[in-house]
Amino acid sequence: MITSAKNREEVVNYLVKSREEVIPYRPYAGSFQEDIAMGDAMETNRNLREIFFYLAVPGSLLSIAGIFALSSLNVASRFKEIGIRKIMGASAKGMLIHISKDFLAVWIVSVALGIGLGYFLASTLLSFIYEYHTNVDLVTLVLCGILVGTVALGIISLTNLTAASTNPAHILRDE
Repeated sequence: MITSAKNREEVVNYLVKSREEVIPYRPYAGSFQEDIAMGDAMETNRNLREIFFYLAVPGSLLSIAGIFALSSLNVASRFKEIGIRKIMGASAKGMLIHISKDFLAVWIVSVALGIGLGYFLASTLLSFIYEYHTNVDLVTLVLCGILVGTVALGIISLTNLTAASTNPAHILRDE
């Protein structure tokens, strides 16, 4: 029987009923050709997607916490410098740029290493699992690096801006 995709469910129901009339004591074990041909690959892809998602979420949260901790440590160690610069008339924007320069260099190196290692590991994993696979797209990795950079810049800017907007009298009095 030939059918279209929209009539598949009707045909399957008809086959199940017809088979139950002829052989009532054995359950129907029919399946679609695409499920037979692609069943294992689809299940493997779904499992890999779930594994990578559940690894990416905690990894992202730990990265954000690490960036915040490093930024806070950097600001805490330079609190006196920030207070003196504010007294000398530095703007909050100027101090934000001055304090964030160090993180910019670290971010560029980490994104370059992350893109390189991500490409290598993803390609190795795909070639290990599949004989024929789609290559990893560098645009995706670069966009991920930009996204990480945007989040890092936001966290660093927030931490540094909080320190730059603090009253210099409170900073220098505590020191």
